[in-house]
Amino acid sequence: MFNKSSIINKIEESLKNKEEISPFLFVWNDLEKINSDLENIIFQIFSHFWEDKNNFFKFKDDWNSIKVKDIRIYLEKSFIKTNSLFQIFFIENISRFTDESANAMLKFLEEPWIWNIIFLTNSWENNILETIISRVQLIQISNNSQIFYNDKYFSMLENFVSNNDFYLFSYFYKEKLDKEDYISFLKTLIYFIEKKLVFRELLDLVYETLNSIISQPIMPKYHVDKILLKLEIWKK
Repeated sequence: MFNKSSIINKIEESLKNKEEISPFLFVWNDLEKINSDLENIIFQIFSHFWEDKNNFFKFKDDWNSIKVKDIRIYLEKSFIKTNSLFQIFFIENISRFTDESANAMLKFLEEPWIWNIIFLTNSWENNILETIISRVQLIQISNNSQIFYNDKYFSMLENFVSNNDFYLFSYFYKEKLDKEDYISFLKTLIYFIEKKLVFRELLDLVYETLNSIISQPIMPKYHVDKILLKLEIWKK
């Protein structure tokens, strides 16, 4: 999915030259998977350098906003020189930053100290502050190998856009569907938007809704119905 060896080589070179390494920001629409994959990579990095995994500090995504007091407490360990080669800080879903907490992070991102390695994730580049983007190594993971769509949902969307066919809405309002059905629809909607270049103003919302349904115990129907309502309004 991304070049693990390249990341390890960058870290190795920076440690050898006693240089700071800019934070890595991974952007992909499937937050749950990228967070899981990246954590596995981080543990492989510790193993590669024979370092203690207790020097791993994760700010887990609980879908609550990251307040400035929380980020200040989290960063306290970063100011203490470790006896190890490095310590790794991993913040999941940085779109949760408030403006204040994002500003509190800027100094850490710009001058992390040579013993701090930082990994960040987010589902979409557009909802990240430019001041953060300018301080990180952005790794945008391609969706080309992850193209997914459901023919039935794609056809409903196409008929809605091209033929004013509103069956899409009656289907979702009346049918008893499982969580996986809603996930399948949202993935298809993302593909449809990117292929047909319609509803583009909804793309961030669709990504966020998809990630919420995948990672949280929420009622998917309620959140998908809100998107469907916006589609209906768009047509009118």
